[in-house]
Amino acid sequence: TKREDGAIEEMKAGRAEILVDDRHTGDPAAEPQTTAPNMIDVIREADGVFASNRTASEGLLLALRKTNLAGKVKFVGFDSSEKLVLALAAGQIHGLVVQNPHKMGLLGVRAVIQHARKQPVLKRIDTGVTVATRENMNEPEVKKLLSPDLPADVR
Repeated sequence: TKREDGAIEEMKAGRAEILVDDRHTGDPAAEPQTTAPNMIDVIREADGVFASNRTASEGLLLALRKTNLAGKVKFVGFDSSEKLVLALAAGQIHGLVVQNPHKMGLLGVRAVIQHARKQPVLKRIDTGVTVATRENMNEPEVKKLLSPDLPADVR
């Protein structure tokens, strides 16, 4: 919900016309597959769509494929999976916002150690995100974030 709120807030700040701003699709991938086709007329009018988690991204991708809109509507998803990375490579997804789980763990443990040692700990620790695109997805640092667990022949 916070990702959705932040995305909508930034789109409004950029003066984007938001056609639908309250469509929570849920976590199971099946739910976005059902929700997106029900909104297909709105999606056809949109310049772009955003999905705020992996399951919503995968569900929206499937809905766009079923309606022959994959690659035609600008689509930015969140997180990665084999299905999403392959769709990014195929131009069906235009961007994936990916986190750095290694850095999250590293900085999280450092903060715990600092706290245990009674040292000051930042109230907010930015672990960063990367926007992966078809153009940068093969750069070594981006590739690691997109596909740390994928077989080498898929990466």
